Amino acid sequence: MYLNFFNLNERPFKLNSDHRFLFNSEGHSAALGMFKKLIRSDTENLCVLTGEIGSGKTTLSQAFMSTIGPGFLFAKIHQTQLVPNEFLQMLLLEFGINLFVNSKAELLEKLTEYIIEQQQANKKVVLIVDEAQNLKTDVLLLVKELSELKSVDGEALLKIILIGQPEFAATLESKELSSLAAKINLRYHLEAMLKEEIKSYITHRLKIAGAAHEVEFTADVIPLIYLYTGGRARLINVLFDHALLAAYVENKKLINSNIIEAAVEELQWLPFGMESTGKIFKFAETKISNAYEFFIILSKKGTFLKEYTINKKRLHIGRHSDNDIRIKSDKVSRQHAIIIYHENDFYIRDMSSKNGTFVNHKRIDMQQLTDGSVIEIAEYTLIFKAKNISVATDENNENINILDIPQQA
Repeated sequence: MYLNFFNLNERPFKLNSDHRFLFNSEGHSAALGMFKKLIRSDTENLCVLTGEIGSGKTTLSQAFMSTIGPGFLFAKIHQTQLVPNEFLQMLLLEFGINLFVNSKAELLEKLTEYIIEQQQANKKVVLIVDEAQNLKTDVLLLVKELSELKSVDGEALLKIILIGQPEFAATLESKELSSLAAKINLRYHLEAMLKEEIKSYITHRLKIAGAAHEVEFTADVIPLIYLYTGGRARLINVLFDHALLAAYVENKKLINSNIIEAAVEELQWLPFGMESTGKIFKFAETKISNAYEFFIILSKKGTFLKEYTINKKRLHIGRHSDNDIRIKSDKVSRQHAIIIYHENDFYIRDMSSKNGTFVNHKRIDMQQLTDGSVIEIAEYTLIFKAKNISVATDENNENINILDIPQQA
């Protein structure tokens, strides 16, 4: 195991919901703020948090419960494929009450009685329902009913946090649940981490796992990690855990792009959002075609600037000096986009840039490139060209004559 080698006390990227490892990204901070607003509000009893698998929703809820003071009592339900009475029985079990009866009225009466006792002891009761996308309509209507429980003086008895995957938001828009949706004024969708947050995320988890750790990583691994994870926390954890193991095997304490590539190959991952063809992918076997030469023609407002031959499997485009195609413009992000060669095809992926990447006048996230594809980044145009070099005569080659493009003075 690599713990002693890197001077770590525990695995920094293990897949669990340990709230100590919570990284307060912009999105996580906003979600926590919503939770706190709910429990302090005199008028709101319900809130909804959605996010993709692995975005950190469960860890966030664990951190929330651990940081709130002693005046709150939490119940958390994550087994959500239940009928209404089973849901109530599960909720009572969270409070240590075993009441397995089939009478909804009796279950509700016992629950109300218990919550009122807690209220009289100056404790507020908060229900957190994870995996809420699995809740059936009748259970969601029960949740609405629970949110309406009141004491004799009209005070709400229960605060409810519903956490689910993105499709849960669509479920709430159904006609059958319109009355529930109308009661939910606090909603937040947890987006993936920004590329700029990944370095801090990795550093944070390493520090928690070992303040004196000896793990180092180069700057060029960040855009590579973003490329293969899309900023999803769980995927970052899986990838970097494999990278640490790969570095340990090679007796290296510096995680560079080669180590990340080794981890990606072991995991058989493709860039995030790209569908697998089922073929085995090996970086060492990735080879640009012998029959064609591929290149990019860069111009600005119709004026030719430079031609770049594509002779590697990844070509970085951006404002920073470490890019393969550097574009010095404030409208271009530091790492703006990347061209990827995979299984005889080229793709361009926007790297969460501020002003976007366009292919043939359409803004894209990831797009396959074909001969003549026009890439637009700010006021710059990049034309992707493929030239057949296996044909002996020039007249059979399909190629662009860069002399036809106005030259820069």
